[in-house]
Amino acid sequence: MTAAKLKPRKNSEIKLIDKYHNNEAACIDFFYRAKWPQGFYCEKCGCTHYYFNASRRLYQCSDCGHQNYLFSNTVFQDNKLPLFKLILGLYHLFVANKGISAEDLANILDVNRKTAQLLCRKCRTLMSDSVSSHKMYSRYFEMDAFYIGSRTPKQQGKSSNKQCVLISLSTDADGEYPRYIRMRPVPCETKEHIRKFAESSMILDKIMIDDKLVKSVLNTDGSQSYSILNDVMDVNNEKIVYEEDDHRLKWINIIIGNIKTQIGGIYHGVTRRCLPLYLNEQTWRFNHRRSGSNIMDKIQKYIGQSQPRTRKMISRIEHISEPYFTSADLVNS
Repeated sequence: MTAAKLKPRKNSEIKLIDKYHNNEAACIDFFYRAKWPQGFYCEKCGCTHYYFNASRRLYQCSDCGHQNYLFSNTVFQDNKLPLFKLILGLYHLFVANKGISAEDLANILDVNRKTAQLLCRKCRTLMSDSVSSHKMYSRYFEMDAFYIGSRTPKQQGKSSNKQCVLISLSTDADGEYPRYIRMRPVPCETKEHIRKFAESSMILDKIMIDDKLVKSVLNTDGSQSYSILNDVMDVNNEKIVYEEDDHRLKWINIIIGNIKTQIGGIYHGVTRRCLPLYLNEQTWRFNHRRSGSNIMDKIQKYIGQSQPRTRKMISRIEHISEPYFTSADLVNS
């Protein structure tokens, strides 16, 4: 089986600090380019000329006089953090390979835990938006289910209070190191939920191979529930001998183990209502593991495409029991 490729070098924290520390103009320019990547335009009349008030970080349209604030209509609307601390926090949250706890981020930024926690939550919503806007496209897929959480002593196996999570991945060839993954918590591993998850995470159309349209291949663990996808994929659900070093689901099981370790080890447990955002965070980190020095550019893009999300809005979405919510629910709730 193909091994994992080396990851490109990421942005240097020293260079980031040298560029933005004690440089308010550079910090403003970072978020200006995030909000207006093509240059300023008035949100009311579309005019491209403005007067800038540096003390209020306000861009006033020279035509209609409408005031456009630096963070208005973005996820960081009403932000009270100093700009350098916000940039440094974004850097640590997006660059960390496995994630970073709110406690550690609070120590790095010298802020209280609630402030750090809100920044973490807002960044997870940005990651969730990126994850939900893409479907995997490949000839080869793998899918499995795993359970996360603490087991109730009186309950055993799949009847326990552990949360069931479906996970899928795409590869370039059968058994190769994965390209991308997707995850979603579900009530249970049934045909209905498997079908819905597959349709939301993978492009199920036939692909062109040697001038012929062929179905994608799906490797599973032998559960008959995956037979629901037989009409759109070539499902290989033969029983797997997990004692073998190179069994068919080797990589997906490694990824599942890493995700469980990271969520449990870094965050020391996650409530069921918060789990979808944490899973999307881990999905984003895996799928963007080779972003290298482009991370800060991606952050600017995410901010520019984001919507306002207060602490109350994020708390409301975390209470939604329906596991198939979309990133749009974060705004509409």
